[in-house]
Amino acid sequence: MLTGKIEKNQLLADDIFEMEIKYSNLSAKPGQFINVVCDGKLLPRPISVCQSKKESFVLVYKVVGEGTKWLSKRIKGSEIRFSPPLGRGFNLDIKNKKIAILGGGMGIAPILSVAQALDKADVFLGYNNDEFLHDKFPNKIYKSFASKGETVIDRFVNSKVGKSYDYVIACGPEGMLKALQQVCKEKNIPGQISIEQHMACGVGACLVCNCQTKHGYKLVCSDGPVFPIEEVVFND
Repeated sequence: MLTGKIEKNQLLADDIFEMEIKYSNLSAKPGQFINVVCDGKLLPRPISVCQSKKESFVLVYKVVGEGTKWLSKRIKGSEIRFSPPLGRGFNLDIKNKKIAILGGGMGIAPILSVAQALDKADVFLGYNNDEFLHDKFPNKIYKSFASKGETVIDRFVNSKVGKSYDYVIACGPEGMLKALQQVCKEKNIPGQISIEQHMACGVGACLVCNCQTKHGYKLVCSDGPVFPIEEVVFND
């Protein structure tokens, strides 16, 4: 495990925190995650790297249990332990394409570094209520709010430029990704999606985080979390 120091740990929205950790050259690729040691009594928690800088990196996480609750109470200057970057991230070698990047809920955090690298892409952000991280995207942004009856997929499909995209990148809950997959199938749009899944070990040993694909079952932690959008088989 690696060790860094917390630079900040602040509330962004309802139960959603942003933590910056001082650690040089983590070199996480967009879409990768790390296992964070939250307490000696608990399994490490997998959290996507939101931004990887030269002298620090940023995590955005939601308090959903004892581990993330413990994490939310850490203060500036506290030491924290974590793994090196894990999993397969996004392939950003995408040239001469009109790209749409979609993030829903906590899936917004992993796509920030993607959007910053592909700053000409359009970004669709789906929230329940409170906005977060929207001011850090350098792209043209389209927002939607489930509390107002519009999903991020609705916004994408109904946008004036929606039919002109020829590549998508997305992260979000399964229902969102399943709906996007159907849209892309109908419009013959390729792309990549990052799957959200419960994990235990994070390195492919425990086989807990399996997902069905057209090529058999694969592990989200080691084969993913990023997969071609057409490869994943979602349950009905």
